[in-house]
Amino acid sequence: MEIRLPRGLRMEGNGGKGTAALSPWIGVFDPRVSDDSREGLYLAYIYASDMGSVSLTIQQGIEKLAESGKNGSKLGRGGELRKVVSDRARQIRDHIPAGIIAGWDPHLDLKARPKDWRPRAYEAGNVLARRYRILDMPMEEVLRGDLWRAAEILRYAASIERDLWRHQESERLHVNYQGKSKHDPAVEVEGLEGFKPKDSGSYVVEIKRRVQYRSRSHEVLLNSFALYIEGRGFTPITVGMHPRDLVLKKLGKEWLVEAKVIKDGNPTKAVREAVGQLLEYRYFLHSKGEGELGLVGLFTESIGVFAEYLESQGIASIWKAASGAWEGSALARKWGLTEI
Repeated sequence: MEIRLPRGLRMEGNGGKGTAALSPWIGVFDPRVSDDSREGLYLAYIYASDMGSVSLTIQQGIEKLAESGKNGSKLGRGGELRKVVSDRARQIRDHIPAGIIAGWDPHLDLKARPKDWRPRAYEAGNVLARRYRILDMPMEEVLRGDLWRAAEILRYAASIERDLWRHQESERLHVNYQGKSKHDPAVEVEGLEGFKPKDSGSYVVEIKRRVQYRSRSHEVLLNSFALYIEGRGFTPITVGMHPRDLVLKKLGKEWLVEAKVIKDGNPTKAVREAVGQLLEYRYFLHSKGEGELGLVGLFTESIGVFAEYLESQGIASIWKAASGAWEGSALARKWGLTEI
């Protein structure tokens, strides 16, 4: 199976150690999520025991869970392990919007026998899957599209997983997004109260010292867009960009991206904040000798008439449509950021 991987992902095969595996698999890892099949979330192509099909699945690492459970005790390889990973998979699925996972199967059938602990654990640990019959495999373009979509969902699922386990209790796992705590990194706050720079130099020093708290929705928006934009030949950069959300580079050109979550269907506040931060960051943090800098507002949904307003200010806008496709303003299409 030869499929071009999204940038930053790596592939690793596993046919068994010493003896042939009952369900051979090929793992696809995103180091930003997990680089180890023993724990965390990862993608895998897992063959059914009868070799009649192969499934692309978002999997949970089972090895470390089997080795240690509550209070350091072993979960083992039986029903307790399967129950734990099955419950976790269900909780993750419950927090992913239906439109994102439409067409993906919450069930994975590897034709596992009762005594085959590992394939049964894979079945239980599946978050979402897509099955292909070996004798009727789709075209490479379809397989590649499914993989890229799975990689996007993986990042979404990983951000949910982090929130879930952060709120883990001794008896059961649950998630609660009610309330706000200034110490909770899942909370988005302004973070600029009392910020009064005396000059450009002090602005740069102080703004980079500020701690910014982001919502899970904000993180998911950025991760999803970064994966998409890589496929269009752009290089997304977040490391060292604080307080900027994202910088894109391609063929010597550069774009500054500010991501905003639209709340209650009203884009007014999100647009105002995006404009203010884009202009502010360009003025204070971008060297005028570096050439022209494109400005982009990234949103969780359509901003309606505000797209024309942003265009009048030289700012492109991009948003996630209900269909799951990325859509953008005329300037976004001109720059090659979107096709629609």
